[in-house]
Amino acid sequence: MDNKVTKKRLSEVFSYDWILTVAFILLAVFVLELIYAVSAVRVKAGQNFKYYYDINVYAPYETNDSLFATYSKYKPFNYKWSETDEKKSYTDVLEFDGESLDSQTDVLSVRLSVQEGDVIFSDIATSETNTLKRACTLIDGYSYSIYSFEKLLTDAKEYLTKFLKDEFGDKTKEEKFGLVADTNNFSVEKIYAHFIERLGKDNRFRSEESKALGKEGEKNRIFNLSKEVGDFEYLLSVGGEKDLFFRYTRFSQSLENGTATEEEKKQLEESLQKEKTEGRENAVYGLKLENLKGGTKNTSELVKVSDAENSTAKDVVLMAFDFIEYQQEMQFETINFINMIVREYSNVYSGR
Repeated sequence: MDNKVTKKRLSEVFSYDWILTVAFILLAVFVLELIYAVSAVRVKAGQNFKYYYDINVYAPYETNDSLFATYSKYKPFNYKWSETDEKKSYTDVLEFDGESLDSQTDVLSVRLSVQEGDVIFSDIATSETNTLKRACTLIDGYSYSIYSFEKLLTDAKEYLTKFLKDEFGDKTKEEKFGLVADTNNFSVEKIYAHFIERLGKDNRFRSEESKALGKEGEKNRIFNLSKEVGDFEYLLSVGGEKDLFFRYTRFSQSLENGTATEEEKKQLEESLQKEKTEGRENAVYGLKLENLKGGTKNTSELVKVSDAENSTAKDVVLMAFDFIEYQQEMQFETINFINMIVREYSNVYSGR
């Protein structure tokens, strides 16, 4: 049989089979793309930590990089551990970025509708022409999407109780809350099992070696959260006397605004009464940045109100979003972030 490759035969192949050749190339590209898509790490809700600058708040150009660098100091990314960090802090946050809302108020609604966002730098500034506080407007308008700090603390403690040793199973909720401050009360086996359950199919943890590394990291994450929760509780206990908190009773501004219809007013009155009877009157909804003193940095270097005199952080408050239903494991990264701000811009924790 004559199998010799000739110019004529090659010409005939490419003239009649070019479609098959192109199809084969496209199929190969598709298969490679499919493999990449299947094996790529998918960022879940909570693994992208996002902070917003509200419409009246802006930050110096370098603030985003500064925040990233500061956050990284406390929370190394992508399951990497700092060799100089004694506790080898660990996080499951894979992305960290901020966004300025400018005057596009509808942008926040879109972001929050898909549970995108962890904290927001808003403001409580008023003027002769505008007596409404933007932070209060957000709390009323987004209802239960914004955390009170008290509920954030309670939810974090409740989350940690799932890792307590079995011997504490007959304790009351309040007693268990007290136990989460001591990591000796945690069951390492429960932490490992929980990690495998929630991240065992993650593409980053296919090998036994990577799973072992991940489990150890998860243990350190839980232990670190225990410490952060303790610091956050301390902040709530001393922050009042230092005037660090923005307090508010939900729906009160909307009711006092005077623009509601009679039917809306009735609903607001009922909602306001519910807030009071359920213990949320004058709740802590934000951290007043201007009152953080004694740190290594000045808060005016972090954020500013656009029309504030001397461009300071006056009237800027830091608030947290409540998406625990969608990101229970990573919801409390907000506590770490708030604590980071307190540590960098004040001496509140120096006597802890």
